[in-house]
Formats: sequence, C-alpha cells, structure tokens
Amino acid sequence: ADKRQDGAVLSGKTDNSREMSDQIRLSRTIPANVVLGETGLDVKQGDVYLDLAGGPGSYTAVAAAKGAQAIYIDKSRLNVPIVQELLRTIANASPEDKAAILNTLSTTNNFDVTSLFDRSLTDVAAEEPADQRFFSDIGFENVRVISDDAAKLSLSDNSVDKISVIDLFRWIDEQGGEEKLKGSIGEMLRVTKPSGQMYVRHDMVSQPGRDADAFTNEFIRVAQELGTEIEAR
Repeated sequence: ADKRQDGAVLSGKTDNSREMSDQIRLSRTIPANVVLGETGLDVKQGDVYLDLAGGPGSYTAVAAAKGAQAIYIDKSRLNVPIVQELLRTIANASPEDKAAILNTLSTTNNFDVTSLFDRSLTDVAAEEPADQRFFSDIGFENVRVISDDAAKLSLSDNSVDKISVIDLFRWIDEQGGEEKLKGSIGEMLRVTKPSGQMYVRHDMVSQPGRDADAFTNEFIRVAQELGTEIEAR
C-alpha cells in the first residue's frame, strides 16, 4: 500500500574516511533543536523516534528528554559505546548539569560529546555494548540502542513516527552503490508509519555536480520504484 511521508532534505558536509563499521563520530554539524524542534521533526512526548546512523547519540538523548521513545541505530561498533557513555553521563549529572548538557546538545553545532566524559575515549570505545536493561537502570527506560545496518533494520513495519538521517547517504553512495541505496531507503519507508516524517541530510561535497534537489529527486525516484509516494519539503 502507498504511504505519504513528509521529509526535509538538506545539504551539508562531513569529513570522515573510515569504513562505516569503523567510523567514529563525536559531534553533529546540525544541533538537535534544528532536527527535532518545531522547524524540523517536532519530536514530542510519545513519539517513536529513530536516530538512524546516530553517531554520538546527541539526538537520541535530546529526544528521550522530550519524552519520545528514542531508538538509536548505528552500524559502527565504535559509536555505540559513545552513546552509552553519553546517556550514562547525563543520568549521573545533577539536575542543573543535566539541563545544561541537554541545552548544549540542543543548540550547539559541532559539539564534541566526549568533552563531557570522565573517561578517555580509548576506555569508552573498548566497552562492550550494553543490553537494554542497562538503559532502564540508568533512568532511560525510553531508549533503545542497536548496532544495525540501515539496509537491514531489525524493526517492525510501520513502527516509527519520525526518523532523522544525517549524512548516511554519502557512505552508501561511496561504499554501497545503487543496491545499498535502494535497500536503505526501502527500510526507512518500511519502518515508518503512514504519514510519518523523515529529516534527511545528505553530504554531497565529495560528489561534484550533485545538489540537494538532485538528491531529493533521487530519493523520490527510488521510493516510487518501491511503490511508495513521499512528499519532500
């Protein structure tokens, strides 16, 4: 069945050269309030929000603080311990410090989340992924953290209200090609509820001749080939 979905497609830049499974991302070029606020996805209490290719987990933390059911997914085995440490740091902070951290994540671009940590990045990255009970134990009952491939998401059909995807498609273009692109877009559409929303930002700096409109049209084309109608804005 067709589903209509709104989406924001923006251009931007990222500067990583690792394989996707080894990529480590410590900051976001767009602060959380732009992606999750009223001019973006407008994430609210009760929404099921997917932070796909979630990097340092700053969007996940802010969405959870808003009362959303936040799902963090990243393929990198190095990023998952970082979001665990970020959530642990927020959970252990005083109310005043917690509010200050969340405000910084919401309003500051290129903020290195590891500057909040008491442990070294080496120690954090060496930590094994926690099970879901860990997040309940530290007060984030509404967070799931998953190491997963965007082209093979372990989520149910029509289970997510809102998705953000920041710069993932640069990696797909460079390492996966057309098949991976179709698979990832198809999975995003599969897990999103009818009338759900996506915030998609694509880094095209490494691809001369492409711009935001070109990528938007490509996204729509792939969706149509998969039998899904989307609305871009």
